[in-house]
Amino acid sequence: MASLLAKKQLKPADLLSSMDTNKNGTVDCDEFARGLRSLGMDGTQEELEGIFKRLDADGSNSIDFDEIKIMVAKVHSVKDKAKMQEKRLMKDLARIEQVAKEVVAQVRAELMEDQRKKEAQAETEKRAMEERRRMNNAAAEEAKAKAEAKEKWQRAKKLEFEKRIQEKRTKGVGGSAKADMTTTPRTFAL
Repeated sequence: MASLLAKKQLKPADLLSSMDTNKNGTVDCDEFARGLRSLGMDGTQEELEGIFKRLDADGSNSIDFDEIKIMVAKVHSVKDKAKMQEKRLMKDLARIEQVAKEVVAQVRAELMEDQRKKEAQAETEKRAMEERRRMNNAAAEEAKAKAEAKEKWQRAKKLEFEKRIQEKRTKGVGGSAKADMTTTPRTFAL
């Protein structure tokens, strides 16, 4: 009914006077139903009577100006409560949005921290692997150097041995008994 008043831009007093066909200052149920239908409100007789009974606050089977004012005040009260609830809901929504933004920011920060840690771990593993490779290469180089040194030492010993043998052979060709003894083993009886 309040929306009907707003649509037709009627004041409660204008509505009451337009419905009061017998001009006695009150509107009975039949006048009320005819008036609403003339304003374009559809509804069964029972529905319109139900609306009438809710507006008839004193139960006199007629609606006067004071009852219309009470109805308008109730409508405004409901609208005010609805507006207050809407404001509260909007504040709650704003708080929820703020919390959601904070949660999203926190999750992003945590993800970035996790990513940073993973990258640091990967870098540490890469350095460790490079260090192991360097140490393995150094160990291999050392082993190679030792093997080469050993081989060089063995060649030097072999050359020295061959040189001694050659010297002994050279000395032994001249008929020296000493050279003969060193090159040919002899057995002595005791």
